[in-house]
Amino acid sequence: MRRLSRLVALLAVIALACGAALAQDVVQPEVILEGTTVPAEITEQAAFGLYVFSAAAGDVYRAQVLGSDGFVPRLGIGDASGDILLRSDVPGAGISSDGSTAAIEWTIPQDGEFRLVVTAASEGATGAYRITLQRLRAADDPLDTSTRTVTFMCNGTEAITLAGVQLPAEEAPTSSRPLFIYTTDDLTPVIRVQAPEAGIDVCWQNDDQGAGDVVTLPDGTSFTISEDTLSNAALFGISQASDVGPVTVTFGAVGAGTGQFMALLGGLAIDTPDDTDVALLRNGPRIAQDSALAAYMIATGENNRLDPLLELGDESGTRLSLCDDAGGRNCQDVPPIRGAGVVISTGESYTGGRFDAGVLLPPGSADWHTLTMASFGGNTRGAYVLLLVGERTGQQSSGE
Repeated sequence: MRRLSRLVALLAVIALACGAALAQDVVQPEVILEGTTVPAEITEQAAFGLYVFSAAAGDVYRAQVLGSDGFVPRLGIGDASGDILLRSDVPGAGISSDGSTAAIEWTIPQDGEFRLVVTAASEGATGAYRITLQRLRAADDPLDTSTRTVTFMCNGTEAITLAGVQLPAEEAPTSSRPLFIYTTDDLTPVIRVQAPEAGIDVCWQNDDQGAGDVVTLPDGTSFTISEDTLSNAALFGISQASDVGPVTVTFGAVGAGTGQFMALLGGLAIDTPDDTDVALLRNGPRIAQDSALAAYMIATGENNRLDPLLELGDESGTRLSLCDDAGGRNCQDVPPIRGAGVVISTGESYTGGRFDAGVLLPPGSADWHTLTMASFGGNTRGAYVLLLVGERTGQQSSGE
């Protein structure tokens, strides 16, 4: 108790000092833009960091500080005058402080300018940190929980977004929807599922499943998850007995690891030959800087006669490309998916064939895109999965 009281008092003192400094125009805060991460450090000469941003009433923001090499940060939110409104060491809704991470999620009370204050949890401590500002949703779009998400918290650990899929509400919810992600090298995957209308926001990372699963990437790279590489697989499942509204699935990774990934979203089907499914797809904001994201529609199950057809559009739905066979005519830029995919240890296969479709989100765009799934010619039906393939490089891992 004595130590906790000391931390609270310390942050209060620093906050007052910050307010006084701002009032005297001694310390000039750095402008931080939403959706960005800024590296900085606390030193003996600079005991705190100050950042300023503008926001509108009703918008929901998340500010997060991640310390490096054992540095434990504290975070405060202030108004334009320098008065501290929220502190990461004072428990409350949307506030978390655990080891190297301090985060505050809050709804903007009124239009204006706000300030972020970063300092050390213990007096005299120094170290490097990264601060990230995200607008989780706009006031007029309360159901969109991940539009601008660059990083997110997964069970107390910062995760970077690799790819996201938004699924609309279903008239007849599926009873089971598998969500898998497999990675190479030291990229450690996680899966986040959000259904705002049902109050669901869970993040899953497991290291005790996946042994024996065989993964083959479109470039021919193949690997088997073993007892020693369980951290390269995250397996999750959604069981829906009733409609939970729109669902957002975010595939991410914790830590600074790099590598390729293959993510799978199942439980999908073209129920009638003239049926179409529509979803939204995005590349992770950081990996989109120089890495493409490939999406494939793969027919699954024995005796499945579905001939997939996949259309990529911009966020408004305007067509950008249409693909019948990945790597074939009109799809030459998409790596073929034949023979690639996942065979799980029980023998169930989610692998591509020559008639499966694919589209490519080229580097440079982290905007949401529209995916429309149908059957070629509108005369076949059957179950399918979406496979997403991408890569996180060393440059992306460093936050550059």
